[in-house]
Amino acid sequence: MEDQPAIHEVARRIQPELAATGALGPIPLEWLHMTMQGVGFTDEVSEETLAKIAAAVSQRVSGIGPVPVTLGPRS
Repeated sequence: MEDQPAIHEVARRIQPELAATGALGPIPLEWLHMTMQGVGFTDEVSEETLAKIAAAVSQRVSGIGPVPVTLGPRS
């Protein structure tokens, strides 16, 4: 995520809220990452394949609205 300033900005904005929960710790910006299964190692996946994956994911999630999340004490 090192070349994604918009993602860094969102992370910076929510880090205080995560820290305030007492249960979640903010991730340092240099550690932000996305894990994907079943794609391949970075040196094994072509730019063309990455573009196809990005287009497919964008299409699949385009109709999904915000995901409700509730934080609170553990039960």
